[in-house]
Amino acid sequence: AAPKSFDEILNSSTMDSKLGIPVAMARHLMTQVSQLEGHDPEYAASQAVRKVDSFALMGQSYGLLTRDGDNIVSSAQFSNGKITLNGKTMTLEQAASLFLPAPPPERMRPQ
Repeated sequence: AAPKSFDEILNSSTMDSKLGIPVAMARHLMTQVSQLEGHDPEYAASQAVRKVDSFALMGQSYGLLTRDGDNIVSSAQFSNGKITLNGKTMTLEQAASLFLPAPPPERMRPQ
């Protein structure tokens, strides 16, 4: 049999993934990292709260993460050449644009 084209392989592939991170666990881990860097426990704990909450908010603003109670979660499904990320279906190009910088405007591209 002839090898399939990339598009045929892509359109016949499927994936279903879910990730959940308890906020308390993420804060505890970040506190431990900060203490290993030499910070006192109180400062480390306050910075962990700030960092984990900032991470979660940034992920939510890009549509990569959601909050489910005390968990930071993400779900992704892929089938028929489309990606569903946290309930929003998009093309591969749209999904890639979430992770890759936008190309410069025409007037700024090298000639």
